[in-house]
Amino acid sequence: MEELTPEVKKLTDAFKELRFLIADPSSSRKSFRALLSELRVRPNQITIAEMASDAQELTDKIRPHVIIAESTLGVQVCLELLRKQTENLPTEPHAFFLVSTQNSNSLVTSAADENIDAVLLKPFTYGSIRDRLLEVMTQKLFPSPYTSTLRLGREALLAGDRKKALQEFERAKTLDAAPALACAQLGEIFQQDGDQEAAIQQFQEGLKFNDKHFRCLIGIVESHTTLKDHVSAYRFARQLVQHHTIPLKRIPEMIRLSVLNQQFEDVVGFYETTTSLETLDETLSIYLSAGLVICGLYFLRRKDTPSAISAFRKAEIAAKQQPRILKRILEALISAGLESEMKAFLSRVPDEVRNSVEIRIAQIESLEKSGSIPKALEETLGMLNSSKSDKLYEIAIRLSVKLGRKESLVEDLVWRAGEAFPDKRDVFSSLAARRP
Repeated sequence: MEELTPEVKKLTDAFKELRFLIADPSSSRKSFRALLSELRVRPNQITIAEMASDAQELTDKIRPHVIIAESTLGVQVCLELLRKQTENLPTEPHAFFLVSTQNSNSLVTSAADENIDAVLLKPFTYGSIRDRLLEVMTQKLFPSPYTSTLRLGREALLAGDRKKALQEFERAKTLDAAPALACAQLGEIFQQDGDQEAAIQQFQEGLKFNDKHFRCLIGIVESHTTLKDHVSAYRFARQLVQHHTIPLKRIPEMIRLSVLNQQFEDVVGFYETTTSLETLDETLSIYLSAGLVICGLYFLRRKDTPSAISAFRKAEIAAKQQPRILKRILEALISAGLESEMKAFLSRVPDEVRNSVEIRIAQIESLEKSGSIPKALEETLGMLNSSKSDKLYEIAIRLSVKLGRKESLVEDLVWRAGEAFPDKRDVFSSLAARRP
């Protein structure tokens, strides 16, 4: 076995008190085990888990100080292992290494917003993972005065001693030439207290030391958003996007800020970011598709029909067949008079979506707009035989009045509508009262 340098020997001596978990179903686990063996970690200190369920159980059972987790276990599984490790060892040094591939974007982006110590990207060399592991573990086991003080602040915060936490983080600011992280942690405490102005001051101070600091940028965006200063929030959000891959859970807020600031082209950019993701959760899908619909409407106002159609097509893909979003797309196509695109759109959606109440109502409104009012009324009355909807009743009453149907027929519609939706009787009556 190769002779260790004094620095590495000091580190391996500290390893004797640690427990290691390699949660990896791939062949890479052999390399990690060999590396730990080289670093004088005994076999009884190393536990292997090849399945997600085993990894979760063992994290609670052996309380590992070091976890090396492979991304193929799943995004949520890896983050759950990290959460368990942090809860099990709140005051002991611990490290979490995430093993991933270059195209595992959903996990790598999540890592930027979690307490993951290092992402080991495949393909890697034995030497590269050795150097990274030693670097991280040196910081963990032999921290600088600055890092040690930050840890004391975090421990005080976990213990509920806010005053001591503030003191430690303030002291940490005096122990490093660029204490951006200390500023970020102070800002986060003020955020929790609801003092957004004080939080912003801390984040701004941190950004003076490092204008790309992730937690300072995230924090200042959140505080400005809470204060409803959407212009400032967007300015720092743009800075964040320029320097970092945005974690998935942050993208909805970035989309919202882009829309509020009428920076609709940004929404298309977020769509391009998410197309390579393995999964698109429901919240992100809703925000992204809704933002793209607004983006398409913006392009229509600018008379840029090709860009509008492109945005609507992206919204359709992102919506994952959600009727509410698809209805908005259809309404936009109808309002713009894009009949061929509307027909193509309807041909792509599945029957259950095409026949949904929302989509059929949009088609009825299209018939009305085109002047086919008798056909629109026929469709509406037919739907009311099987679907009770306040919107359908409103349309039926309005169209009946337009066509000059007998007053008794209109009154019957109003009565039926009021029986089905008592809280909207006044709305139905007012529609019927608009007879010429």
